[in-house]
Amino acid sequence: MGEPLIKVQILPFEETPQRDLTGLIEELASLGIEATLLPKASVVPPSYNPQRKQHNAEIFLDRVRLAPGHCILGVTNRDLYVEGLNYVFGLADSPGKAAVISLHRLHAGADDMLFRARAVKEAVHELGHTRGLRHCADSRCVMAFSNSLADIDRKGKEFCVRCTHKFRGH
Repeated sequence: MGEPLIKVQILPFEETPQRDLTGLIEELASLGIEATLLPKASVVPPSYNPQRKQHNAEIFLDRVRLAPGHCILGVTNRDLYVEGLNYVFGLADSPGKAAVISLHRLHAGADDMLFRARAVKEAVHELGHTRGLRHCADSRCVMAFSNSLADIDRKGKEFCVRCTHKFRGH
């Protein structure tokens, strides 16, 4: 196999199941993305909002930014939100080195294969943002905005031609 498309370090938060992390790393590898696992990080206590019963994604992203490295993907099983939205599947610096995804909602109605597909799509989507990519109008592109599980299921795991060019040109 040639040079990886991108190298990423995965920062798992302590409640994230090892099985989910292993599956994500395997799915990323199938797309030419080399992922290595960092030691588990503690859940960020001030991130929890008791009124919403969710965790603030911005605080998780702040924690990911502290990890050494050039491209870091935080992975949590907590339900994440940002102000103004009911929930988010992920959040990233665009451009930047840090991104975080939540696996919390991705298990809903999914067998292992569907869950893994959803997880890798969200990971690649957020990694695209770290390279400065914006949401894509092509609903099949991994950079298409996902407002629901149906949106995630509809899109592919890979970038469209235009987004591939932008991603590689970063």
